[in-house]
Parts: sequence; C-alpha cells; structure tokens
Amino acid sequence: MPGDRVTELYRGQIFQTRTQRVCQDRIHWMCSRVRGERVLDIGCSQGIASMILGREGHHVVGVDVDAEALRFAEEDRRRGPEDIRERVEFRLVGSGRLPFDDGAFDTVLLGEILEHLTRPELVLAEARRVLRPDGRVVITVPFGVHPDPDHKRTFFLRSFIDCVAALFTPAELRILDKYICCVADLSAAPSAAVASDARLLTLSERAFERAEHRYLKRIAGERRRFTEVQQSLREAKDLGRRQSEQLQATSEELRKAHSRIAQLVQQVQGVEAQLSAARREVDTWRLAAVDVAGKLMRAPRAESATDETAHRRLARLAAGASGNGGVISAAELSAGVDEWVRSTLTAAARQEERRRDEVARLKRQHELESSRSGQELARTREQLDAHASESRRVAAVQDARLCRLASSEHKMTETIRWLRDRNRRQLEHIDYLKSELELKQREVRYRLGDAMVQAATSPKDFVLLPIRMAQLLATGLKRRAERRHTENGHGVTVAGSAVVDAETQTLPRTNGAGKRTPAPALPGPKALSQPSAAALAKPAAPALPSAAAKTAGAEPRAAVAGSMTSAAPTNGTSVQPAPDTAAPAVAPLKFSPVIAPDRAPRFPVKAAIIMDEFTIECFKGECQLIPVTPADWRERLTAERPDFLFVESAWRGNGGAWQSQITRAQFLSESPLVALAQWCRAQGIPTVFWNKEDPPNFEHFIYAAGLFDHVFTTDENCIERYRERLGHDRVYALPFAAQPLIHNPIGVHREKYANFCFAGTYYAKRHEDRRGDVDILLKPALSRGLHIFDRMHNYGHSQNYRFPDEYTAAIRGSLNYPEMCDAYKRYGAFLNVNSVKDSPTMFSRRVLELLACGTPVISSYSLGIEKMLGPDAVPLVRDVSDAERWMDELVTNPETGERLALRGRRRIFNEHLYQHRMEFILEKLGIPFQRPRQRVSVITCTNRPTFLDNVVANYTRQSWADKELILVLNHDAFDVDDVRRRLEGVPGARVYQLPEACTLGQCLNHAVDQVEGEYWSKFDDDNFHGEHFVTDLMHAFTYSEADLVGKGTYYAYLEGSRCLALRFANQEHRYVKFLAGSGLIVRRRVSEQVRFPEKNVSEDTAFLADCHNLGFRMYSTDRFNYVVRRGKSTDEHTWKISDDEYLRKCRVVEYTDDYRPRVVV
Repeated sequence: MPGDRVTELYRGQIFQTRTQRVCQDRIHWMCSRVRGERVLDIGCSQGIASMILGREGHHVVGVDVDAEALRFAEEDRRRGPEDIRERVEFRLVGSGRLPFDDGAFDTVLLGEILEHLTRPELVLAEARRVLRPDGRVVITVPFGVHPDPDHKRTFFLRSFIDCVAALFTPAELRILDKYICCVADLSAAPSAAVASDARLLTLSERAFERAEHRYLKRIAGERRRFTEVQQSLREAKDLGRRQSEQLQATSEELRKAHSRIAQLVQQVQGVEAQLSAARREVDTWRLAAVDVAGKLMRAPRAESATDETAHRRLARLAAGASGNGGVISAAELSAGVDEWVRSTLTAAARQEERRRDEVARLKRQHELESSRSGQELARTREQLDAHASESRRVAAVQDARLCRLASSEHKMTETIRWLRDRNRRQLEHIDYLKSELELKQREVRYRLGDAMVQAATSPKDFVLLPIRMAQLLATGLKRRAERRHTENGHGVTVAGSAVVDAETQTLPRTNGAGKRTPAPALPGPKALSQPSAAALAKPAAPALPSAAAKTAGAEPRAAVAGSMTSAAPTNGTSVQPAPDTAAPAVAPLKFSPVIAPDRAPRFPVKAAIIMDEFTIECFKGECQLIPVTPADWRERLTAERPDFLFVESAWRGNGGAWQSQITRAQFLSESPLVALAQWCRAQGIPTVFWNKEDPPNFEHFIYAAGLFDHVFTTDENCIERYRERLGHDRVYALPFAAQPLIHNPIGVHREKYANFCFAGTYYAKRHEDRRGDVDILLKPALSRGLHIFDRMHNYGHSQNYRFPDEYTAAIRGSLNYPEMCDAYKRYGAFLNVNSVKDSPTMFSRRVLELLACGTPVISSYSLGIEKMLGPDAVPLVRDVSDAERWMDELVTNPETGERLALRGRRRIFNEHLYQHRMEFILEKLGIPFQRPRQRVSVITCTNRPTFLDNVVANYTRQSWADKELILVLNHDAFDVDDVRRRLEGVPGARVYQLPEACTLGQCLNHAVDQVEGEYWSKFDDDNFHGEHFVTDLMHAFTYSEADLVGKGTYYAYLEGSRCLALRFANQEHRYVKFLAGSGLIVRRRVSEQVRFPEKNVSEDTAFLADCHNLGFRMYSTDRFNYVVRRGKSTDEHTWKISDDEYLRKCRVVEYTDDYRPRVVV
C-alpha cells in the first residue's frame, strides 16, 4: 500500500522497538508457512518477505501497485548477492487480473492486503487461480479496529473465516499480537477444529485479554506519569516559595543598600561643602597677597617723599642763609648735610628691612596656607573617588542580583505554566483511556469473555454462565436488529454507501455537562502508545446536535464581512434590519471598498460554482467561475462545459439564489442540488463540496456532502467523521486562506483610526467559552482605544446578539466585506476570538486576511493558529494579564506588531493563499495544471577579492529555492578558475570575468544578459541581505502591479561610528519613484528596454530614473532583512560621501556592534 515502509520497520530504522518486534514476528511467521519452490508475494511493498524467501532458496515474484515502494525493493535486490538477484524479481501491476498463468505458484502471500480492499474476495479468487492444485495461501490481516484511513474492511475472526472459507480451506489460524494469521490450502480436507466457534471464541478471548492488559498497563503508566507531574508541580511550587523568600531577602538587602547609598550621598555633600569653604579661604589669602603686593608697589613712592622732605630742609637752610645776609658758615652747612644724609639712609634702611620682613612673612604664610589647602583638596578628592567607586560597585551588584531574580522568576513562571499544561493534558488522556476501557467493557464480545473467565474461577459463576450467555446473546441480537433498522429505515445511502446518522456516531464526544462520553471505537495501539503533545492538549469534540436542535432555537445569521462559523438559519425567512437605538451617535468612519484588480485567472480552469460572496471574492482570481442558479444550471453547464463543479456550505449561495437549498436538500421532493450533482456525475464532471462551517455545522451539511465525489472540510478533525458517514476516503482538509489581490499590505501605514479593532458577533445565549474570551480581549482594549464592528448591528431587536452595555461606546456599526478589507489596514491591531479551539486547521479566516494585510492580530487560543502560523506570528492569550501585556507592547512599540505581521504574512504567502488551495483541489481531482516559473537570478559585480565570501554568504542564505547566482569579476587580479573552484559547491552559481577597464555599468549589463530566470536582483558585494530578502520581495509581485519591487526605506550601517540608521523613512508598502540600488528585484522584461549606463558611479540611480520615465512601476516593501554597509573609509565605495552628509537623510536607530537582531525578521 502507498506509504508502507515495512522493510525499514523490519530492520529497526523507524518507530518503536515493540512495533519493530511485532513486524518481525509477523514476517517470520509468514515465511515459515511457505510451501513449495515458487512463491507469489501479492502486495510485496518494499519486498522484505520476498528477499527473506529468496535467501532461503525460493523463487519469488513480488508484485505491488506502488511504484515508489517497488523502486526501494529493486534497489535492495540489486544490493544483494547474485544468487538472490536471480531468484527474486519485482513487478509493477495494476488492479484486476494478474499477469501469470493458472497454477503457476506453490504459495501465495497476502500480508496486510485484504483490509485495504472493499471486495477482498476478488484478490482471493485471483490467488486461487494462480495456485497449483496442492497450493496454499498465507494471509495476515489486522485484528479488529485500526485507525488507518486506508482500511476499507475491519476483520474479526468470524468475518475473516467467512471471507476466506468460500475459496480455501483454513488449515491454521492464530492471533499474533494484533494480527489474524491464517494458512489456507486448496486440497486439504476441511478442519472443523480450526474454524469452530469454540476455537474462534477462545482465540478472541485471549486476544481481548491481552488488549485489556495492555490498556490497563498504559493506564497504570499514565497514572505514574501523572503522579510524577504532580510531584514536579509540588517541587516547582516549593522552588517558587524558596525563590520568593530569596526575592524578599534580596529586596531587604537592596533596601539597606539604597539606605547606605543615601548616607554616602550625604557624606559626599558634606565633603563638597568643606571643599567649598576651603576654596573660599584660599580666595581670602589670595586677596591678602594682592594687598601686600600693593604695599610693595607703594614703597618707592615713600622714598620719593623722603627725598622731597630733604629738599625742603635744604630750602629752609638756604632761606635762613638769606635771612642772615646770605652768609652761612661751612660748619653749619656740613652739619646740616650730614644730618640729612644720616636720617635719609637710616629711614631707607628701616623701610627696606620692614619690606623684606613683610614679604618673607607673607610668603611663609601663603606657603603654609597653600600646603594646607592642597592636602585638604587631595583628601577630599580621594574620599569622593572612594565613595563614587563604592556606589558604582553596590549598584552593579544590585543590578546583577535583580537581573538574576527576574530571570529566575520568569523561568519559575514558565515552568509552573508548562507543568500545569502538561498536567491538564495527562488528565485528559487518562480520562480518554478510561472511557475507552469502559466502552470496551460494555461490548458484548468483552462481556462474553469476561463471563467465561469468571466461570472458570468461581463455581457460582459457572452455574450462572448459561443464563449470562443467553442474556448476552439476546443483547447482541437486539443491537444487530437496531443497526439493520437504522441502516434500512433512518440512514441515508449515497452512491451505495451507508451514511450513519448522529445516533450511531463512533467518535468520542462531550455531553452537555462537559463530561466525556465514550465512543464505540478503540484507537489503535500505535495511537495510544505515542500520544503527541497536540493530541494530549486537544479537548473532546463537541456533542452533535440532536434533530430538535437542528430545527428549533437557531439564530439568524448576518451576511456581512468576514464570515465566521456560527449557527445556520433554520428557514428562508429573512430578518428585516432595525436601527440599533442603544448605540450613541459617533462620527462616521470612511472606508474605501477594496476591489480586486481585473486580472486573468491564474489557472486556465473553469468551475461551476455555488458560493457565498466572500468565497467568490477569494477564488475568482484563481480560475474562471461560472455561477449557476436552480433555474439555469443545466443550460449554463451544457454551454460552458466546466472542468468541475465546486459547491460550498453556503447559507444563501450566489446572491441568495440557493437560499436553504443546500442545508435542506434532503427535505425537498425535487431538490435542484441533487439533480445538479447527478447530472454532473452522468456527464463525467467531477464534483466538489467544501464545508467551511465545520465542526459546529457538520450535521447541517452532511447530506449535501454525500452528493459529491470529493469532500473538503476546514476542520481536519472531521475527516474521519465524513469517511465513516459517507463510506469513502475522498475527504480532505482545506483550511481558509488569503487572496493577495484584496488581502495585501499596500497602504497599511496610513493613519490609524484606533489602536485596536474587533469585528464579529457577540453570542449572549451560546458559546459560553467564547464569551469569556471576548471579555478577556475586549475589556482591556476599551481603555486603550477600541472600535467594534458588530456583524449583527442592524438586527437590534435580537437580544441574543447584543453586546453588553459596557461595549456600546466602542461600537461603530457594521461593514460589508469590501469595506472590511480596507478597515483591516486602518487599525494598529485586530482582536480575534475563536469559537473552535481544538481544530488543527479551522479558525477564523480573518486572521489569515489580516496578516496578509500586514496588520498584527492578538487572538484567543487556537490549535490551528498555533500549528499553521505559530505563536511568533500571532500572540495567543489565555487571560487578561496576557492580553494587557501584548496590547501595551503593541501600543508602545509598534515595531513588535510589524515583526509579528511580517512573520505571519510570509507564512501565508508561502503556504496559505487561495492559489495553494486551488492547486490542492486540482491535484485531488487529477486536473493537470502548471505552476508559473519564478526563478530569481542574483547578479553581483565585484572588483574586491576580500568581499567574495560575503557575496556567497548573501546568496546561499536566501530561503527562496528557485535561484541562480551570476558573478562578474571586474579585476585583473582575480583568477577566474580559482573562483569557479571555490564556488563549485554553490548551487546555480556561474562566474564570468571582464577586463578591469570595463565600467560597472558594462559589467551589470553583461550579468543581466546571462539571466535565465523571469526576475533578477542586484546584490552589492559589501551589503547584507537577510535570509528572506528575496522571498519577501517576490511575494510583493503576487499582489502589486509593479515591475520593480524593492526597498524604498532601508537600514544603513556606518562601521566607522558603529551607527545603525534608517534611510528614507515612511516609504514602506507603497508605490514609489525610487528604490535602493542593490535592494530590489526586477522583472526580466524591464531590462529589455532599460540598460545600465556605462559608468562607474550612480549607474543604478540612472537605471531607476530611466525605468520611472518609461512608466515602469516601483513598489517598496518593508525595511527589514537588508542593510547598506558603509565602510570606515570612503575609498571603499564608488560614492564618495562623508558619514555626516550620508546621515542627513537618515534617522539614527542605535549604536551597536551587531545590527542583525534589529534588522532580521
């Protein structure tokens, strides 16, 4: 069978040891029962049984329908010895008659084949034909129910014997672990002992006893693990308590440290005051020194005054002489002169001595004061330095301690959360196993075996055994009669397959009280031995609605923006809109309806459709849609001849033409939907039904789904329910997606109306969990700026859908779908609530559409969001504190929201567009199509050998798969052969060399001429291109009308100053006139009209200007994953410009040695 890896399992290369041992035992048993020389191995898969028999001397022919498995087997055969290669051969065969003569083989092996067939008797008949008269067949099939989607039949012992005994005589029968193993001959006489009821009962009892022991062992193991989790949780709580105590102690130490720091600050202030006083005293002595200097300057003037006194005395002597007749004796004159000289000299000597004494005194005093002041200043500086050093040390110690405490507290919180989550999953799994065991114990087969075991151990039970067996026989007959009555009277038959109604469901579900009710089907051992984390975390499926619930109490559904899963209307009566008088008058908001551009469909395929408005908008860009009505479908399909019919779970369908026709098709005497599906089948037109309302509205559309060849569902969990009810396996998961023609980030950076927005319905009477999630998200958003678009706003008379009064002020009416697509880009973030949480594929389509538009989303928990998009793209909140933390982060740091949206948008454009959904549908229908080639040729020209490694790193780092590297060497020092050898391991790399005299423009033109892809991108040798640079730019071609896509806003890193700057801000997600020269991707057709000028400077600027002048459109994406690097020296660049001049058109972001964490997303 396809996907079978039995050889790898047999050799211990995959799965667990026990599974490997079971496989080995089964293969060995089959080989040991072979008789004769020639053996036919039907369904040989990877050929392990054939190879074993070949080594033992048998001539073996292995046949299978799986070409991939046979290629593996053939390679294994070629690696074997020559004698085995001669005895073993493998053939690819189709269904029907085997290409062998009658009686060609002694033994036929049928290992795990019959359960995959709806009519195993045909294969058994073909095996009988190719066997010799004394030949035998060796068969193994799984015993009981196994959850394999490819199994068409389930065998217990009686059903298996009934199937085989019609053509063969069972010679040996046993149950090996979980397999029925049988040897049947053509010539042997019938053996009553082999297939007797007593023997079959004994084998069944033993098998069920082993199964029960395994389940009990698993439950015991789960209980032990639960105990371990509880112990771990207690230890975590103890750890948390101890860390809390440590935190309190550390907080006390921190308080003391702060107190000590305050004291030190006061001491420093006192020392600073003393230093100020000392400085004032020094200033006083400086003024005294200035005064002394003035006195010294006045001393010469005193001497001059003494001279003047002497002259006056001489004048008086002369005057006296004149009074005496002009006669004066020589003695008198000599005595007078001597006296004057002596007095003058004496006075001068005294004055000079006083001056010298005063100078010496002042000098000594100044030196003493200066010495004292210098010492005091030195001591003060030492004290200040010591205090500052101590303060820094204490602060550093406290910061480090606080960081450790914060880290420990975070780890403790995460550990406790993880343990609680694991504990919850373990409890759910234990409940599931208990339910399965209880269910098993209620089965008639189990109770019959249990009664016989008790009878063997107790005389009383032995006496009561006949009564109990009669009661069990009556119970079994009654259940069989009920099943037949259900199939004949109440079930629905589609294409010959019974459709089981709600009362016969075999899936585990929950009752109204939230408790699990067991399902009547046991999962396989593999599913229970290795439960995944996702399986453990998944809650039980909701209870299926009863017939009364389908026809009563359903609420009306509004056909407005963003379809979400809700209850369906129960009849065709329309609800007339009424004004909502509770809402206050607010200024209307303006939204421009988003209309998809008129483009030819992506695929040349025609599909006749019945769809609602939203789905038509999403698929009309992928193929030609032909809407049909109940009145004209036959004429239109006859004229158009579509490739397939595509019907979705529409409540109205094609503008109301199919109102209630899909949900009530089984109740209409002449249903146009039934006639349409039957006509398409008769005409050979494949039919597709897509239920986008699963799981809550599964029952509403199950009848309609049964009319179609292929069924798709938004909920992967519903696949098994469909297969069980419809009786075929052509059921697939088809989640919602985004349509880039209307869901794209163009213009997302416009002015925002509010920080947060919620669009949806409030269920006042239903979905209690959902109401709780609404409050978790909306209540904290009210105080942070919230707008609400109420889908039921125009149905104000219905209290079932009215928002509580506290939200009234935030309600802004309702929007139609085209307006909502514009509103997606007018808010900082959207809030999303999920009605379905445990589906791996089903969640609100709005999440995908918003992320494709570049708007971040905060959502309640959803397994589908977690698996398809990831928590690093959509924050999944579980309580109010989570919601508040994320809202505050997005408001205060908008870049966080941009990063979230970019990760989500990238995953959506990689995997979750309606293009991908249409490709999946066409693959399942077998309709051929071609994916457009999107090869990107990266061109780089370099004349610097030192940057060669950076060129290769930028190219190989790109996640875009379809790419090539065209490297042009423009320096004569390059050894082109050496470079080619260095790039041998680089996929798609080609190296050329041009003379050094060639200009950069000539080199670029030469590189463009070598391009093989439809797009080319110019990488400079010294810049940085992140892993998703090419991917993100190529995605923009999907939704824009641009011929060139690149970076209008981008980061630049200046190595000399370690500065990371943002250049040309506010040019993101818009059409522009200019892009970064090495941050773009160009359609190949552009270079057929525009060439690079033959110069070395500004060649890319001139190229872009020519593109703009010729009318080619340019689109700028986000700023991330690209950095223009400016080296320390301008000599490294052809554009000679200083860092200061370069920064004039930049905004400095940060100074750093590693810019990548800030740039890469």
